[in-house]
Amino acid sequence: MISICTVYLEAIRPFLDIFLDSVQKNMSLVKEVILARVDVDEKTPTSGYSPPNVKYRLDSLRNGLRVTEIGIALDSLRWHAHALGLHECVDAANEEFIWFSDPDVFFYTNLDRIYMDLLKEHNLNYIGVSHHAAVHQAYMFFPCIMNSLVRKADLPGPDFMKGHLKIRKAPLLISEIPEDDLGEPANGKYLLGSPVRAYWDQFPNKIESRIYDAGCNLWLWSQQQKWRWLSFQTADCHTYTTGYYRSNCGIAMKKKQKLLYHATSSYHDAVGNGDLGRAFQAEYNKLLEEPDD
Repeated sequence: MISICTVYLEAIRPFLDIFLDSVQKNMSLVKEVILARVDVDEKTPTSGYSPPNVKYRLDSLRNGLRVTEIGIALDSLRWHAHALGLHECVDAANEEFIWFSDPDVFFYTNLDRIYMDLLKEHNLNYIGVSHHAAVHQAYMFFPCIMNSLVRKADLPGPDFMKGHLKIRKAPLLISEIPEDDLGEPANGKYLLGSPVRAYWDQFPNKIESRIYDAGCNLWLWSQQQKWRWLSFQTADCHTYTTGYYRSNCGIAMKKKQKLLYHATSSYHDAVGNGDLGRAFQAEYNKLLEEPDD
């Protein structure tokens, strides 16, 4: 029913091990996890986005869970590796639903069933969590690809924003985009970040310093398709609960519970052994020590 798609760097594999363990312990609707490692060594520099330089694919079973690892050489496109890696995952996904997720996450509970039940109960198109710094994002509290669930058939087609999607060097802020808007065409890669001059004023956040991170253009697609969505927030940048949420369709949550823990910025945490890694492991250990209900 659900394919989880995530992108990782080898340096944060300790987070990934906990992530996979958490999926196995808590998820019953997830049938496969597709991992794109985007820092594979490549002697010949990658030229362009299409196709990303896939070096290997490994398929395995982890106690019944299908796990596919795709190795991609994207170092020269590092600012866009997250988005391009996720596109490889989506293309490889076999299930009806796509669950975008960061790898430095673990789940407190059976979040797959919670998400699916809410999708059905409220006739939603998209559900997940907002960016931990949502007020700085162009799309604000709209669910971000750090952790969100959508039907694969509802994602944009190849003609969405055709001619406007491009690969640039480091383009997340309006002030960083050159007047001539140069960049390599990347039609179909709707998860790419960076502002597009023809569309940037359609986003809800109007401040000049707003960030157009990877996945930002799903907001535009959601507006065009009139998506109904729900997102959960965090009060401490790490722990997401049902106590804080936003939607565009007047949903009122009743039950209060923890959903997931996100390390945030784990790529800065060398091999998962820095402060973020230790806090992540400690919090997961606490969860494992709790008695079963």
